[in-house]
Amino acid sequence: TGTGNGLPATGKKVEQAGITIWRIVDGKIKEEWSAFDQLSMMQQLGLLPSKPNEQ
Repeated sequence: TGTGNGLPATGKKVEQAGITIWRIVDGKIKEEWSAFDQLSMMQQLGLLPSKPNEQ
């Protein structure tokens, strides 16, 4: 509920691909890097135009 990064809620479901990498030292997570396909998410929500079909 509410807004996400200042964008209105759409009520739509999305699939989001991403990756998280941890650097572990002595059995503890010391650093974390994450990346997600935000472009695809915005397109699925209808906030950005989808890629045109290639012919």
